[in-house]
Amino acid sequence: MFKSHLMSHNQPKSSSSNSQRLPPIPRPEVKQDISEEDWVTFEAEWKNFKRCTSLSEESVADQLFQCCDKNLMRLLIRAQPDIVSEGEARLLEAIKNLVVIKIATSARRTNLLASKQAHGVTFREFYANIRAAAAICKFSVKCPHTCCAENPLVDYTSNVVKDVLIAGILDADIRKEVLAWTE
Repeated sequence: MFKSHLMSHNQPKSSSSNSQRLPPIPRPEVKQDISEEDWVTFEAEWKNFKRCTSLSEESVADQLFQCCDKNLMRLLIRAQPDIVSEGEARLLEAIKNLVVIKIATSARRTNLLASKQAHGVTFREFYANIRAAAAICKFSVKCPHTCCAENPLVDYTSNVVKDVLIAGILDADIRKEVLAWTE
């Protein structure tokens, strides 16, 4: 029995039986006429794709170009034939300029402040949607005092998100209860 055990140590290990092959990471896709929120989501997916696939610097722009749908690829090439060779940063900028529907910040803020939880939408989903919408509303200000001249902008997005969430709760009884809390 001991000899049998020793023989098992001398046999080469099979690498295929112990290692698991991971599924490939799908390349994110981008198409025309998307919102600023969708663009932010695409950028996050793109960063994750780059990190997970360990792309070489030479292939990053080519892979990014392949994220575009066919019509967008054609528009990019028509607008700037050499855009892919200019690198990832320039290509991202060009794609964003073609795909994102431009909306004034005040219009975004108005839509955000009017948001209500819809029937069938969980509160977690409502919260995620509100956070995504608020992230692009630029809720930040510069302190007017001279002592704060060098300080960065003061971001008050979380306060606005909290107020919109409370005001937008679908169930009136729950909303009344939450509004009665001192904090």
